[in-house]
Amino acid sequence: MRERPDLIDIARAILLVLGVLAYALWGFLAWPLPWPGVLIGLGAAALTVVLWALFVSPRSVFAVDAWGQSLVELIIIAGAVFALAWMGLWIVGVVYGLLAVAAGYVHGRRRIPRG
Repeated sequence: MRERPDLIDIARAILLVLGVLAYALWGFLAWPLPWPGVLIGLGAAALTVVLWALFVSPRSVFAVDAWGQSLVELIIIAGAVFALAWMGLWIVGVVYGLLAVAAGYVHGRRRIPRG
């Protein structure tokens, strides 16, 4: 039986969606429209979702330990922070990064055994 998502899981999901939006917005605004911007915006967002689905999701395709999942999640977060900073929204990027890393840390402390 699956356990119900708690507040940290919901916060991580919301932060992931915001990260995907940051990637898409970066592609649309940082590159000329229509074609390079649309392709890069949708492609970056799609790549983020695929990486999450392959390695981080609760039903991930590849069985990766908690350290590997944390690394992939950190790469996704860092890319979203970079995209926000590239657009000149560096304060938003820093706040997003701190919230996402804090939520990931709390989640990871529950999963990674102490020893």
